[in-house]
Amino acid sequence: MVIRDLTERLIDDGEKLIARLDETGAQVGSAMWMLNPTAEKWKLVISMPIVAEEGPLKGYKVVERALDDLGHEVRDLVSWDTVVLSPDAPLMARLREAVHTGPGLSRVWFRGAAVRGEMFPDSLVYRAA
Repeated sequence: MVIRDLTERLIDDGEKLIARLDETGAQVGSAMWMLNPTAEKWKLVISMPIVAEEGPLKGYKVVERALDDLGHEVRDLVSWDTVVLSPDAPLMARLREAVHTGPGLSRVWFRGAAVRGEMFPDSLVYRAA
């Protein structure tokens, strides 16, 4: 199994995307890079109320628009690197139990930990809210 590295450039690009979503009023709750070893890749997981209210397609459109706005400012991050979830998703609830950040952007590594008796995927957390 070969897992694509979570490079510094991807980390920076993810941070730029979350900041841009914040600027547009997208109400990003939690956001993190999460390792999915089954799929052999890192995914940028973003929770937004719009996903609960209008469905994931609307959430992906918001992310696409933000990526388009950023243009060449993000070089490695593409829309299929992202996953949008409702803030009420079980994964997001488990994250909020385990990691506490402020409302801004952080870079908190969360590795090899169990939450509610289940292993939580290795993650780089920008925000847990």
